[in-house]
Amino acid sequence: MDDKLVRHEEVLNEVMTTQEELCSTQNGIQGTLELILERLTNLERVPQRAHGERTQGDGLLPILGQEIRQHRPPTVQAPAPKWELPYFEGHEPKGWIRKCERYFNLYRTPDNLKVEVTALYLNGLADIWYDSLVLSKGEVSWTEFKEELLIRFGEELMGDIVEEFNKLSQTRTVDEFLGKFEELKAQMLIRNLNLDESHFISSFIGALKKEIRFGVKLFKPTTLRFAMEQTRLQEKAIEAALKRTKVVTKTSLITGNPSSTKAPTATAVKPNSFRLNPEVYEYRKSNHLCYKCGEKYNQGHQYKKKQLNSMIRTTEVPTETGEIEEEQSCAGLIIEGEVEQEIIEAVCLNALSGDNKGVNTILVRGTIGNRKLTMLIDSRSTHSFIDATTVKESGYQAQPCPLMRVTVADENYVMCTSICTSYQWKMEGRPFQENLLIIPLGGCDMVMGNDWMKKHNPTKFDHEKMCVTIGNKGNKLVLQGITEEGKLNMITSGTMGKILRKGQALIAHMFMMSDVKVEEQDPIGEAIEEVLTLDHTIPLKPGAMSVSLRPYRYNYYEKEELERHVKEILTNGIIQHSQSPFSSPALLVKKKDGTWRFCVDYRGLNDITIKDKYPIPIVDDLLDELSGSVMFSKVDLRAGYHHIRMKVEDVYKTTFKTHMGHYEFKVMPFGLTNAPATFQALMN
Repeated sequence: MDDKLVRHEEVLNEVMTTQEELCSTQNGIQGTLELILERLTNLERVPQRAHGERTQGDGLLPILGQEIRQHRPPTVQAPAPKWELPYFEGHEPKGWIRKCERYFNLYRTPDNLKVEVTALYLNGLADIWYDSLVLSKGEVSWTEFKEELLIRFGEELMGDIVEEFNKLSQTRTVDEFLGKFEELKAQMLIRNLNLDESHFISSFIGALKKEIRFGVKLFKPTTLRFAMEQTRLQEKAIEAALKRTKVVTKTSLITGNPSSTKAPTATAVKPNSFRLNPEVYEYRKSNHLCYKCGEKYNQGHQYKKKQLNSMIRTTEVPTETGEIEEEQSCAGLIIEGEVEQEIIEAVCLNALSGDNKGVNTILVRGTIGNRKLTMLIDSRSTHSFIDATTVKESGYQAQPCPLMRVTVADENYVMCTSICTSYQWKMEGRPFQENLLIIPLGGCDMVMGNDWMKKHNPTKFDHEKMCVTIGNKGNKLVLQGITEEGKLNMITSGTMGKILRKGQALIAHMFMMSDVKVEEQDPIGEAIEEVLTLDHTIPLKPGAMSVSLRPYRYNYYEKEELERHVKEILTNGIIQHSQSPFSSPALLVKKKDGTWRFCVDYRGLNDITIKDKYPIPIVDDLLDELSGSVMFSKVDLRAGYHHIRMKVEDVYKTTFKTHMGHYEFKVMPFGLTNAPATFQALMN
């Protein structure tokens, strides 16, 4: 090992000496060339002599030779300081390779010496690995050395890096995301120098959060640096907007000039907080009930998570004066923005759904070129809006504007970051032009609010004729509203899922219906008490022992789902508590629609059960019998199985085990080996 180290040091010293000699020679040659150029310039300035005259030093070569001999080369510059590479012991190979590349560029190290130089700075496990690499493969190039080093010391391969880069997405702050993006970008460029900046720009923008991504896209960045700057600005703008957000009561409705109206203040309340009536609190405390759900409380109790479902109810309530007044539950959108003065703008919720049934809204038609527009004239909207898709299809460009938070009545909100200036369209043949804020509407293309109606004052609504009149006598225009009735079409669950994923709103209207008497149905456990002569039995093989298997392990979510299923069938009288020596594990199987199916693993019990030889119909024979049939009946096998009782002396054999205890089936469950034969006998 010492000889090897000495040999490496000699090679390194030779490289350094050669570099110093080359530097000195280069400086000498450069000085000589400068002198030659200077003498050539002086010769051009000497006047021509008469023919035959000669002067001392005649001839270019003697002069140059004399000057070169008299010339003393300038002082050789001192060599660059000697920098040492850090030793590598097996940690962070990517960073160490980058430092090696910088070191080789500084000293202009030839490719055939790079591996020998780096081998001097390998310690411990890395040095042992290099010896084995040389013994197995002999001399390796610098590129092969880097690849082997990355593979050996645990760094990602090219495929892993590409996969990680493509799956990169922002989950936390912008600064943390930028650091990870720069790291992966460097690794991608090391392996593929042909990747241009446009590739990284599209990947960078696509990995941003949704609320930041759209704001950056508006500026159409052409450089990665500009995209990063806009990303930081968008994050700061969103944080500032969230800090300025205030709680607005439902009864607040902006009328008149919104810019001169101050927002009502209210105390912020946590959305998940709740208060109990003192009487309810004492009752639940004395009866050992859960404070949140009201059910019996015990150790490990999990209360039911109630899901908040909101419905918008739009009704017309007659007042004492006979006027029509809309309920305050139709509170609109609240917008807060960073402008010269604090402005709170309100938009009726009908603007998002395109509903023209309210007393303050009428839906009209318009055109831009050959495209038809659907516009909602809403007297409760303080500003005018346009859908982002309409702007794009009309050929207009979105311009950035101060960030505004648009809060809907159900406490959801959207961020408004752009505006469409000087948007031109026609209604009833008359041209119009307006600056419109861009938000996703969905229900219509445009919303004309109070700012638009003030420009065309006076504005009169006629809900009987479904029209809006704007302007004075000389400039009067009647806009006819859309009177056709809406249609309800049935759609599949898959289509509805696509609509919801696109962000479309689902508005529910409540109607007064006559009371329907609901007949109470007996639980299945009581229904099976009816006369059924066929009970299911579980005959065991002679000498068979009881089956007792440990339950499966579940995660937190499966545990909650299992508790729900067990509680449901226990309430319906399908199962009962058990103290049987038999025990089969319960499990959950996921369906195609994402829900869970409750099952019991009876394989251990089936192994010791005597098989029933009852004939089961062949599917091909059944299909032949269906020839010419048009209508078919559908049977719920789960309900059918549960209408067959278990024989009393065999009930204890169906016991299954959960983390909540032992339970046994009072009716025939799924999974038993002879269950299909019993069910077929009942059908016959």
